[in-house]
Amino acid sequence: MQAFIYCRVSTEEQSREDHYSLENQELRARQYADQRGWQVVQVLKDTKSGKDTDRPGFKRMRKAVEDGRAEVVLVYRLDRLSRNVRDVYDFIDLVQKQGVDFASISENFDTTTAMGRAMVGVAAVFAQLTREMIAENVRDGLARRAEAGKWNGPKWNPPIGYTYSVEQGELTPDPVGADIIRQIYRWFTVDKLGTYAIARRLNEAGVPKPTGTNTEWHQTGIWKLLDSPLYAGYIDTGDQVVRATHEPLIDKDTYRLAREIVKSRRKQGPRTKTSPNLLAGIPRCAGCDRKLVCQANEWEGQAGQVRKWSTFRHSPTEFVGAKKCEGAYVNAATLEEIVLATVRECAQSEELQEMTVESATEHMRANGTDPGQQLRELQAELGRLDAQFTRWADRLDAGLIDEKQFGQRNAQLMERRDHVQRRVAEIERELAEREALEVSVAEVKRVLTDLDALWEAMTFEERREMLRNVIEYVKVGKGFVVLKVLFLPERRVKAPRGGGRKKRSSRAPTP
Repeated sequence: MQAFIYCRVSTEEQSREDHYSLENQELRARQYADQRGWQVVQVLKDTKSGKDTDRPGFKRMRKAVEDGRAEVVLVYRLDRLSRNVRDVYDFIDLVQKQGVDFASISENFDTTTAMGRAMVGVAAVFAQLTREMIAENVRDGLARRAEAGKWNGPKWNPPIGYTYSVEQGELTPDPVGADIIRQIYRWFTVDKLGTYAIARRLNEAGVPKPTGTNTEWHQTGIWKLLDSPLYAGYIDTGDQVVRATHEPLIDKDTYRLAREIVKSRRKQGPRTKTSPNLLAGIPRCAGCDRKLVCQANEWEGQAGQVRKWSTFRHSPTEFVGAKKCEGAYVNAATLEEIVLATVRECAQSEELQEMTVESATEHMRANGTDPGQQLRELQAELGRLDAQFTRWADRLDAGLIDEKQFGQRNAQLMERRDHVQRRVAEIERELAEREALEVSVAEVKRVLTDLDALWEAMTFEERREMLRNVIEYVKVGKGFVVLKVLFLPERRVKAPRGGGRKKRSSRAPTP
């Protein structure tokens, strides 16, 4: 018989001179083959973990089996083949389908018998159990270290401000890095600098990144440093924050102050959310599609009167391919009046009202699928499962299958039937809930037609949110505005380019 020998060691096992070495595995396999008169055709070896089958030697051995070049496969131990039960079964199924024998020297398995196959399965279970126990022990060890206040990061890449002491088994302050961390916290808590400004100062000063590369500092990295309790002498275990054993670089009060500043700045949100202008962040230039900036203006007359107004604009600029954009400029109040009047007109259209109702109804469908159709399909599947059970029972009565085969198939059918029945119950509950959530066409049309009253009842934030939901885009050109409201065709409206000196009512316009 033509025999293929497969040997494997992990990186850790390779460092030890014992029975797991590649040389010893090959020697024992050759002796086993000689005793049985088998001809060793090829020896395939891997130096890699057995957690999966992504190994070059294993792939070549599998290809040899599939091509019919192997008559028997030899391994020293079953866990050399794989430590995963599924991988072992898949390979044994392959060799049996190809008519290839499989032998494990240490366990003395013979896959040509039912008992041998059962023993292989038992051994595979223990091989996977060993791997999972090792992984679990590692996780438990890391969790215990964290709970004891020990840092669990890579020893070769400690956080900036620290080095890792192998002798002490923990982080120790690095004088240069520690000064950088303290300076960052001073800039943030005392000088009130933002993360972008801090990153710029570090880059201008040529301060190297913790990785030791020439990569520049970025504000994201600064946020992470300010958000880490590590520098105040604490470890975040994931479940709780515990006192660390390493020396802190900043005091607790400084860290708390930094956290308060971080939280307050995150609550503020982007400028478009805090701008007093209703359309901030929406208008764009019709020429180059740049977003327009909302600029506050002030003018004082000869009599001392002061007038204030805002404009959306951007200056003329060179564009791609030397194509010059003429810029955009429009009074913010004028643009607001145009947008609100257009939204009001669109809201009263029959087309938008019908589309709104249709969209709301569609939104109630789970995952875009009709629950009624799902229910009918599942009920049909229950019928098919009952028919399959009857056919397998008939085969058992006719002696075409044995009790074991019937039991296995019956268990599969019952498991699927239970799953389908649970899903049927869920959909029936969903349909019952939908009956109470039917969209009333008349109510939707009433709200849209009487948009003025709805607008007056809204807060400023609610008005802004509504406009962002119904407006696809607003583009400003020289003397015109192009608007696209959801579901409806694009509209072009004339708009004066005048500034804000024109006297106008300070009352907020309504749509």
